[in-house]
Amino acid sequence: MQTCLDCNKQLNSNAKYVGTKRCSSCAMKERFKIPENNTSFGKRYTKEEREKHSKACMGNNKGKKLQVWQIEYLRSLHLGKKDSHETRMKKRASMLLQREKHWNWKGGVWEGNSRIRKSLEIKIWREAVFARDNWTCQHCRKRGCRLEAHHIKSFARHPELRLAIDNGLTLCKPCHDVTKKCPRP
Repeated sequence: MQTCLDCNKQLNSNAKYVGTKRCSSCAMKERFKIPENNTSFGKRYTKEEREKHSKACMGNNKGKKLQVWQIEYLRSLHLGKKDSHETRMKKRASMLLQREKHWNWKGGVWEGNSRIRKSLEIKIWREAVFARDNWTCQHCRKRGCRLEAHHIKSFARHPELRLAIDNGLTLCKPCHDVTKKCPRP
């Protein structure tokens, strides 16, 4: 029987311990151990020192990938922690500045589209279409299921028909999913 190098526990003869020298708990401690010669552990640096170190390390990490144990260690440090409100606001501001540079940017079309789709007029149009069709799916004639208002002529291509009740059709979710796959006028 083998024993662990650190805690002297006897290792089982299971397949996972074959050829190992430590038990699983000691192996994890060894894996994430901070080197004894690391004099910077726990030390607080001034802003000037951090900037100096940052400039010295600039460009040194190009082409290098973190090893698996480094990624696991960094993940374990951040696990269960949330960004502060200030950090979240900085990330949001950064994303807002990058919008125009994104390859798929369409000039803020989404905001206008979202505003229209969430408007009171669309909600009234939807209820009017449901009432006209007696809250029944017009494909399968089901009642009492989840209903969706479908634009017969495309919402995007025909903005003048967005609020026309005769351009609406009441469909249940499965029927609406099928009609979404078909090309529309």
